[in-house]
Parts: sequence; structure tokens; C-alpha cells
Amino acid sequence: MPSDMLEATEEQGRLELRNRSEMIREALRYYLTRIPTEPATRGDVATLEQGRREIARGEYVTLNQLRYEMDGHRRSHSTKAAR
Repeated sequence: MPSDMLEATEEQGRLELRNRSEMIREALRYYLTRIPTEPATRGDVATLEQGRREIARGEYVTLNQLRYEMDGHRRSHSTKAAR
């Protein structure tokens, strides 16, 4: 486990008066009981592989780029009249 994650776990444990083991057990319990899991379909695997190939070719945008484009799109299509 990365040291920064261990430090964060221990810090949160101090706040909750629990040790590292208790914190990790609780996190695993949450993950294993609340995160739905189902087997990947052939289509899912094909889509993931296609996405990986696109990323390798540099065919992607970052989250910041997407947000910038979306914000710019909203501003450029404003229908408010100037006063």
C-alpha cells in the first residue's frame, strides 16, 4: 500500500479512535458489500481494449480539457441580450 495512503488511513483512524486494521477492514467491508459487481461481457472487454488502443494513439481528452470545452460551449451559445 502506498505510504501516503497508509498515513491517511492512520490519521483517519486517530480521529475515529480506531487502528489501521479496523480502518482497512471497514473499507473492504464497504467495498465488498456496496459496490455492485457482475462479469464483464465480451462487448465490455472489446470496448475497453478499443479505448486502450485510442489512448495509446493519443486519441483522448483530459477531464480539464473536456470541462474547458463544455464551459466555452455554454458561454458561446448564450441567448441573453446585451444591455
